[in-house]
Amino acid sequence: MMMFNAKDWYWSVAGDAANVYSSARNIYVPLADSAFTAWMAANGLAAAPAIASEADIWDYVQSFQPWWLWDAAAGKVSQPAVDQYTKPQLQGYAITVRTTKVNGGMVAGGIPVLTDDRSRQFIADARRQAEADDTWTTKWFASDMQFYDVTAVQMIEMSDAVNKHTNDCYTVFQQVSHNITINVVTTLAQIDTAFTGL
Repeated sequence: MMMFNAKDWYWSVAGDAANVYSSARNIYVPLADSAFTAWMAANGLAAAPAIASEADIWDYVQSFQPWWLWDAAAGKVSQPAVDQYTKPQLQGYAITVRTTKVNGGMVAGGIPVLTDDRSRQFIADARRQAEADDTWTTKWFASDMQFYDVTAVQMIEMSDAVNKHTNDCYTVFQQVSHNITINVVTTLAQIDTAFTGL
């Protein structure tokens, strides 16, 4: 009896008579593809199951595929080929890398800090207090699970460093996004490299 496995399935999409979509590879392959013909034989099939669109496929694969593969505007999840991506997919991946970098934490003012949205807000709030009172101090609980004595001057320094880190991440992201648009950046590795060191 054939058991449905969304991670390794083939569909004939929208009546395509020459190719089938492979969820394992996230690409279209020709009917003569050796992995496809072996899969059909193993499952006792004469043809790939039919499905109306890639939007319907996304319903099955979104639990294990990264969100940035889904191009909602085009209604597509498939890649052009293995290790190749459309511009919207590359843009989505760049967003993921940017977000990871922004939120990834850093050493700011000599103190290891978290840099997720909530932590940046805490730092901004503390900065306002430090700017209002130069005698302000606090015990800052850092990302290494240690308490640090922080003065007003140090708090402002910490905030400046975090703000610079966030801005640097967005500056790189803007350049990467532009380079994707003009076909200078075409791979995930190029995107990763652009954010190295942040």
